[in-house]
Amino acid sequence: IRNYAWGKDVIHDHAADFGTDVVISLLDIWVLADDFGGRGFRWVAYFPIDTKPVAPVVLRKISKAYMPVVYSQFAKRECEAAGLEVDYIPHGVETRLYKPYRPADRRAAREIIAMPADAFVVGTVAANKGYPPRKGFSQLFDAFRIFSDRHADARLYVHSLLTQEHGGPDLVQLAEAHGIRRKTNFVDPYKLHLGIDTETMCAIYNAMDVFCLPSRGEGFGLPIIEAQACGTPVIVTDWTAMTELCGSGWLIPPAARDDSLSTPGAWQAIADVGAIVDALEEAYK
Repeated sequence: IRNYAWGKDVIHDHAADFGTDVVISLLDIWVLADDFGGRGFRWVAYFPIDTKPVAPVVLRKISKAYMPVVYSQFAKRECEAAGLEVDYIPHGVETRLYKPYRPADRRAAREIIAMPADAFVVGTVAANKGYPPRKGFSQLFDAFRIFSDRHADARLYVHSLLTQEHGGPDLVQLAEAHGIRRKTNFVDPYKLHLGIDTETMCAIYNAMDVFCLPSRGEGFGLPIIEAQACGTPVIVTDWTAMTELCGSGWLIPPAARDDSLSTPGAWQAIADVGAIVDALEEAYK
């Protein structure tokens, strides 16, 4: 990358330098230059859809791809409904690494996130990027406030960038605004910056009683299946790829739909806070 994000000013030079025949992109294609796939190589676009329907800008840019590939059944259906034929290759997790612990080891894993062994731990793993944040932090925090007022042993673990570098909210201030700061533990920002290894992430998922991600839309949502691979049920919005990934847990209906800020002409969902609370109660039982 020289001067722009996503490598859009350097990819053609790189491809020429390497003598590349095929370039495979793995990212949102709306961020790419209009001529990304138009010269010098065959472009295989491996891309997400996190809105309903497919945004016009995505349809326009994907027309330059040699082979469009999506990684959710939802995306495949939406693309085909828009007249676009795509291949489907899902993401996955290595279940020899992400796996359930024995009950005693799950309790011991609480030390990694500084939680009491007897607490009921709600956790989330999510990117804090853009505003309003796509991952539904406000809905999660509001639901946890209501739930934790009923259950003194409830605690929240948030694994995300805490500050505003990527355009999202200050999550510590947001937790204070929702009145849950004293009940919330955050990932160590320094360790997050350096990168946390898979073994530790497996322990973090095992330390949770339930994983909650009331996202506005997901192209896939790897933490959803990582949590379930570790034996932790999930609470996710019944929208986009999240619906098909929820094998053990609860689907939250949208309370409203909202314009996608990044891809106008398509919709994302705002999860129903009351339904999140009900799901937390079911998990608690």
